[in-house]
Amino acid sequence: MTKQNETKPSRTEVQYKSKSYKSMADLAKAHDLNPSAVRRVVRQGKSLDESMAAALRVKKEKAKADAA
Repeated sequence: MTKQNETKPSRTEVQYKSKSYKSMADLAKAHDLNPSAVRRVVRQGKSLDESMAAALRVKKEKAKADAA
């Protein structure tokens, strides 16, 4: 039995720093970030800008630790 009203979640276009992305996942991938991490921070109530800043900060800290 199939559910006729069942649909996949729609992707929502997002804007970040004056550039449009097809989805939040595309935005994260464009900045070499984990899409789940960015989405999780947004779901916690942070803005997209705050979420991206946090994810980029973590990425820099990890790169710095890996270089040491």
